Amino acid sequence: MARCSSHLIAAALLAALLGGCGGATPLTFDLAALPPAGRPVAAGRSIAVSEPVGIQPFEADRIIVRESGGALAFLGGGQWADRLPQLIQTRLLQSLENSGRLRSVSRPGDKVVADYQLISEIRAFD
Repeated sequence: MARCSSHLIAAALLAALLGGCGGATPLTFDLAALPPAGRPVAAGRSIAVSEPVGIQPFEADRIIVRESGGALAFLGGGQWADRLPQLIQTRLLQSLENSGRLRSVSRPGDKVVADYQLISEIRAFD
């Protein structure tokens, strides 16, 4: 019985030690929406903002930097608050809402009939 409990204690200690081996938590970066406009002049128009499409490196939450030689690399220890296309879509939505110039701002899947649809593409993010 004593041997079984010593194995259990050893296993618990090993698990506790290995639990900290995940590495440091990466720094999380975010984008800011435009601040609310002073006096909104709402129009009768509505817009749906699609999620931007982009090349594969931009489809993640990892931050890409351009090195001095022009090569692209991932920023070690840093990440976006969400996948970059989702983050850009959310901040575009918030900025358009904050403008106070539209009747409604939505995503295409929100089941809102919009007058316009904003479709964008991430080609570079320098």
